[in-house]
Amino acid sequence: MKKESVDAQLQKSSISLPAHNNSSGTTSVALGIVSIVLSLLFPFLGIVLSLPGLIFGLVQRQSYASRWSSSGIVLNIIAFLLSILGIMLVLMFPEVVGGLQ
Repeated sequence: MKKESVDAQLQKSSISLPAHNNSSGTTSVALGIVSIVLSLLFPFLGIVLSLPGLIFGLVQRQSYASRWSSSGIVLNIIAFLLSILGIMLVLMFPEVVGGLQ
């Protein structure tokens, strides 16, 4: 009888912490890495992928701030800025790209 009461007390006193889902932060980091690569090759695609990645990072930060969300936000901002710089260079020097004259 005593063993049953100890087990019952342990079950009642155990604290369960909610599991934090970090999938949006991971998605943000993945999109940030892909966006940086694409912003160097195809600046328009870099912008297209960096904006959703930034949104995923901000959503993750509001629900549960983690290193993944912070890293994703930073990577996507860098990708966005590189894409803007790439688009500006393409518009300023169309002869480098060729065919945009």
